[in-house]
Amino acid sequence: MAALTAIVLSAVLLMTFAMPMADNPAGDETGEKCAQAQNNPSVWFLAGTFGGPVTRSCVIPQGKAILLPVVNNECSYLEFPAYKTEAELTKCASSLIDKATNLKVTIDGVNIPDLNKYRFQSSLYNFTMPSDNVLGLAPGTTDSSANGYWIMLKPLTKGTHTIEFGGSILDVSTTSNVNFATDATYHLTVQ
Repeated sequence: MAALTAIVLSAVLLMTFAMPMADNPAGDETGEKCAQAQNNPSVWFLAGTFGGPVTRSCVIPQGKAILLPVVNNECSYLEFPAYKTEAELTKCASSLIDKATNLKVTIDGVNIPDLNKYRFQSSLYNFTMPSDNVLGLAPGTTDSSANGYWIMLKPLTKGTHTIEFGGSILDVSTTSNVNFATDATYHLTVQ
């Protein structure tokens, strides 16, 4: 579990908040940034989106497991300066994921069932948000907590594959007005 924790945290950091927007694969519309920050020797990360549908084409090396975020959330002290404890960040990260629906993952047209068993809550972790970050915040170092649904796939066979994943979060309440959906389709060539 500790190895998975480190991999998931790396994905959260490298694919979203610790990478400048200009280089961020989660904001990529085509897949041209698919190889950004792929430093793990055994795992390839597929980025989700910042909302909405996207179709990407990507070439990946054979022999790497694939980690993908079905839908996830993160809360940090930089985003929520009124929060002062780990418990507050953890509750913040999990509260929106509690409302996640329409979860889906398909590999070459085959659905992965029972996606609710793939929910993950991180422990508190630290990272540095760069300038030109995806949240438009001032750069700085912060603690954060993440929560969401993640799938780790065994390495795919050489050739072409299609992976689709996503979900939605709807929270219309007195304290929130979140309407978020993500839907990523990857046309992968495994070499």
